[in-house]
Amino acid sequence: MEPVSIYSPLDSSKLLIRLLAIQEAAEDNDPLVCQITPVDLENPDNRPEFAALSYVWGSPQLGSEVMTLGGKPCTIGANLALALRFFRASKPGSWPTPGLTPPEHIWVDALCINQADEAEKAVQVGRMAQIYRSAALVISHLGPGNNLARDGMETI
Repeated sequence: MEPVSIYSPLDSSKLLIRLLAIQEAAEDNDPLVCQITPVDLENPDNRPEFAALSYVWGSPQLGSEVMTLGGKPCTIGANLALALRFFRASKPGSWPTPGLTPPEHIWVDALCINQADEAEKAVQVGRMAQIYRSAALVISHLGPGNNLARDGMETI
Protein backbone atom coordinates (compact mmCIF):
# COMPACT_ATOMS: atom_id res chain seq x y z
CA MET A 1 0.00 0.00 0.00
CA GLU A 2 1.44 3.37 -1.02
CA PRO A 3 1.50 6.24 1.49
CA VAL A 4 -1.29 8.79 1.12
CA SER A 5 0.00 12.00 -0.46
CA ILE A 6 -0.34 15.29 1.36
CA TYR A 7 -0.68 17.05 -1.98
CA SER A 8 -3.51 17.38 -4.46
CA PRO A 9 -2.26 17.90 -8.01
CA LEU A 10 -1.97 21.51 -9.22
CA ASP A 11 -3.28 22.43 -12.67
CA SER A 12 -0.03 23.41 -14.44
CA SER A 13 -1.98 25.44 -17.03
CA LYS A 14 -2.84 27.91 -14.24
CA LEU A 15 -0.47 29.89 -12.04
CA LEU A 16 -1.28 27.88 -8.91
CA ILE A 17 0.91 27.61 -5.83
CA ARG A 18 0.32 26.33 -2.32
CA LEU A 19 0.48 28.43 0.84
CA LEU A 20 0.91 27.34 4.44
CA ALA A 21 -1.07 28.55 7.42
CA ILE A 22 0.54 27.67 10.75
CA GLN A 23 -1.84 26.82 13.56
CA GLU A 24 -1.25 28.54 16.89
CA ALA A 25 0.09 26.57 19.83
CA ALA A 26 0.02 27.00 23.59
CA GLU A 27 3.74 26.28 24.02
CA ASP A 28 6.79 26.90 21.81
CA ASN A 29 7.68 23.21 21.82
CA ASP A 30 4.20 22.02 20.82
CA PRO A 31 4.20 20.08 17.54
CA LEU A 32 3.96 22.11 14.36
CA VAL A 33 0.62 21.87 12.59
CA CYS A 34 0.02 23.55 9.24
CA GLN A 35 -2.75 23.64 6.69
CA ILE A 36 -1.88 23.91 3.02
CA THR A 37 -4.07 25.68 0.49
CA PRO A 38 -3.73 26.16 -3.28
CA VAL A 39 -4.03 29.74 -4.51
CA ASP A 40 -3.93 31.35 -7.95
CA LEU A 41 -1.18 33.95 -8.36
CA GLU A 42 -3.03 35.39 -11.36
CA ASN A 43 -6.03 36.28 -9.21
CA PRO A 44 -4.78 38.79 -6.60
CA ASP A 45 -8.33 39.56 -5.43
CA ASN A 46 -8.69 35.99 -4.13
CA ARG A 47 -5.07 35.55 -3.03
CA PRO A 48 -4.10 36.25 0.56
CA GLU A 49 -0.97 38.26 1.26
CA PHE A 50 1.89 35.91 1.98
CA ALA A 51 5.54 35.84 2.94
CA ALA A 52 8.04 33.81 0.96
CA LEU A 53 10.58 32.08 3.15
CA SER A 54 14.12 31.54 1.97
CA TYR A 55 16.12 29.40 4.35
CA VAL A 56 19.11 27.09 4.62
CA TRP A 57 17.86 23.53 4.08
CA GLY A 58 20.70 22.22 6.23
CA SER A 59 22.28 18.83 6.52
CA PRO A 60 20.24 15.79 7.56
CA GLN A 61 22.80 15.38 10.36
CA LEU A 62 21.32 18.51 11.96
CA GLY A 63 18.19 16.53 12.72
CA SER A 64 14.57 16.53 11.70
CA GLU A 65 11.14 16.48 13.22
CA VAL A 66 7.71 15.30 12.24
CA MET A 67 5.03 17.95 11.81
CA THR A 68 1.43 17.70 10.65
CA LEU A 69 0.75 19.09 7.19
CA GLY A 70 -2.79 18.96 5.87
CA GLY A 71 -3.68 16.45 8.57
CA LYS A 72 -0.87 14.04 7.65
CA PRO A 73 2.60 13.50 9.16
CA CYS A 74 5.46 15.16 7.31
CA THR A 75 9.18 15.10 8.19
CA ILE A 76 11.03 18.42 7.93
CA GLY A 77 14.58 19.53 8.66
CA ALA A 78 15.51 21.13 11.96
CA ASN A 79 16.21 24.54 10.39
CA LEU A 80 12.81 24.71 8.68
CA ALA A 81 11.14 23.66 11.95
CA LEU A 82 12.99 26.49 13.71
CA ALA A 83 11.84 29.02 11.08
CA LEU A 84 8.22 27.85 11.29
CA ARG A 85 8.32 28.06 15.09
CA PHE A 86 9.61 31.64 14.78
CA PHE A 87 6.60 32.56 12.62
CA ARG A 88 4.20 30.74 14.91
CA ALA A 89 5.52 32.59 17.99
CA SER A 90 5.45 36.01 16.29
CA LYS A 91 2.66 38.30 17.37
CA PRO A 92 1.49 41.55 15.79
CA GLY A 93 3.76 44.37 16.95
CA SER A 94 6.52 41.96 17.96
CA TRP A 95 8.70 42.49 14.89
CA PRO A 96 11.51 45.03 15.19
CA THR A 97 10.66 46.84 11.95
CA PRO A 98 7.70 49.24 12.27
CA GLY A 99 4.85 48.38 9.93
CA LEU A 100 5.85 44.72 9.48
CA THR A 101 3.49 42.17 10.89
CA PRO A 102 3.85 38.41 11.02
CA PRO A 103 2.42 36.76 7.91
CA GLU A 104 -0.65 34.56 8.17
CA HIS A 105 0.34 32.65 5.03
CA ILE A 106 3.80 31.44 4.06
CA TRP A 107 5.27 29.98 0.90
CA VAL A 108 8.24 27.72 1.49
CA ASP A 109 9.55 25.52 -1.30
CA ALA A 110 10.16 22.38 0.76
CA LEU A 111 6.49 22.16 1.78
CA CYS A 112 4.56 24.08 -0.85
CA ILE A 113 6.06 22.12 -3.74
CA ASN A 114 5.44 18.38 -3.90
CA GLN A 115 9.09 17.29 -3.74
CA ALA A 116 8.15 13.73 -4.81
CA ASP A 117 6.57 14.91 -8.09
CA GLU A 118 9.33 15.77 -10.59
CA ALA A 119 6.92 17.28 -13.13
CA GLU A 120 5.34 19.58 -10.54
CA LYS A 121 8.73 20.45 -9.14
CA ALA A 122 9.97 21.51 -12.58
CA VAL A 123 6.94 23.77 -13.12
CA GLN A 124 7.02 25.29 -9.63
CA VAL A 125 10.79 25.92 -9.60
CA GLY A 126 10.32 27.74 -12.91
CA ARG A 127 7.80 30.00 -11.17
CA MET A 128 9.91 30.84 -8.13
CA ALA A 129 10.91 34.31 -9.37
CA GLN A 130 7.23 35.17 -9.83
CA ILE A 131 6.37 33.67 -6.44
CA TYR A 132 8.99 35.82 -4.71
CA ARG A 133 7.83 38.92 -6.64
CA SER A 134 4.21 38.25 -5.63
CA ALA A 135 5.05 37.89 -1.94
CA ALA A 136 4.22 40.82 0.32
CA LEU A 137 7.39 40.01 2.26
CA VAL A 138 10.47 37.85 1.61
CA ILE A 139 12.27 36.58 4.68
CA SER A 140 15.66 34.88 4.81
CA HIS A 141 16.14 32.53 7.74
CA LEU A 142 19.77 31.55 8.25
CA GLY A 143 19.35 29.44 11.34
CA PRO A 144 19.62 29.80 15.09
CA GLY A 145 22.82 31.81 14.95
CA ASN A 146 25.75 31.95 17.33
CA ASN A 147 28.18 34.55 18.68
CA LEU A 148 30.17 34.66 15.43
CA ALA A 149 27.01 35.27 13.38
CA ARG A 150 25.83 37.91 15.87
CA ASP A 151 29.20 39.69 15.66
CA GLY A 152 29.01 39.60 11.86
CA MET A 153 25.53 41.12 11.81
CA GLU A 154 26.62 43.87 14.20
CA THR A 155 29.57 44.64 11.91
CA ILE A 156 27.26 45.00 8.92
